[in-house]
Amino acid sequence: MSTDKIRIGIVGLKPGESWAGIAHVPALQSMPETFAITGVANSRLESSRLAAEAVGIPHAFANAQALIDSPEIDAVTVTITVPQHLEVVKAALAAGKHIYCEAPLGNGLAEAEEMAALARDKPGVTVVGLQARVAPEILYLRELLSEGYVGRVLSSSLRGWAGNWGPTAGNLKRLGYLLDKRNGATMLTIPLAHTLAGLRDVLGDVTEVSALLDTRVPEVRSEDDGSLLRMTAPDQILLTARLESGAPLSVHFQGGMPNGTEGLVWDIHGTDGDLRVTAPLRPQPDGATRHCRRQIRFRRAATDADAVSILRRCAGGAHSRQRGPQLRTYGAGHPHRQRECIELRRRSGPAAADRCDRTLGRNRFAHHPRGVEPPPADA
Repeated sequence: MSTDKIRIGIVGLKPGESWAGIAHVPALQSMPETFAITGVANSRLESSRLAAEAVGIPHAFANAQALIDSPEIDAVTVTITVPQHLEVVKAALAAGKHIYCEAPLGNGLAEAEEMAALARDKPGVTVVGLQARVAPEILYLRELLSEGYVGRVLSSSLRGWAGNWGPTAGNLKRLGYLLDKRNGATMLTIPLAHTLAGLRDVLGDVTEVSALLDTRVPEVRSEDDGSLLRMTAPDQILLTARLESGAPLSVHFQGGMPNGTEGLVWDIHGTDGDLRVTAPLRPQPDGATRHCRRQIRFRRAATDADAVSILRRCAGGAHSRQRGPQLRTYGAGHPHRQRECIELRRRSGPAAADRCDRTLGRNRFAHHPRGVEPPPADA
């Protein structure tokens, strides 16, 4: 394998539209000293060539196996539909490649366990794309709880929406497979699973759980042509659980777009304070919906409140300023450096943080709540 840059081959790329196009490509291109995208494979060679030309990728392959077999590829990024993951991941493991596979890893637990078992015996690095675990807001929440900001956690509750599993949805020609639970790409395994991965890192493991899943909308109307598509995937998921700390947890995720409410609300209540994380739900160019701007609110007493807005750049979405210290983050790139900048902004003020931001080549901004003066930069 290459001893310099890690040469990436992407399986499943539609520039500017697919998840690989709006997330993976920009993140990899922001780290040219470490990564080089050298190959792409779609279902047809013509499609691969068009994607390669649009992004500036030197090699286009007729299929995933050809990409995997190429000596020009060190690591394979798997961003195709979930039912195709098993075949491609097994082939990449057999070829000794590094692998980054989008979540969910497999179509069901059995497939995921099979791939995990195979990976344990291989020398390459294998990663499942649970990007919420390295999101700046999740790292920040972990830090706040580890520092005892809320004291002992008494309880936590989370409610969220997922637009692709509501009464109407867009881009069903490409995303319609999400509505069929047999494909393993549902509201349970994608948005809720990503959310729970971050929640677990913040609050710890679950020791007891009870859940209810239901499909209340059996047909979804296409926003493109008005046609109806049958849905068997759950659009209502409710669970109650006990965390390893003993604190109770409740979660309710539902399909569709929220009407006048936030797309995500997560409360953490403790003996000494409370935290609330909120985010709107916004449609994206690929037809999916994502929680794009997350705000963390702090409260230790009735008169003590502050807020930090962490703005995640969703493709095609506008940035807006809100009262409170604010950050812009770009995908999952440079997670450790992003955390360093958050630390500087919290402890040393915006001047020091802006210097950190500039080292990342980012255009971030910050201001403080009315009546709250930032600490001196050399504090």
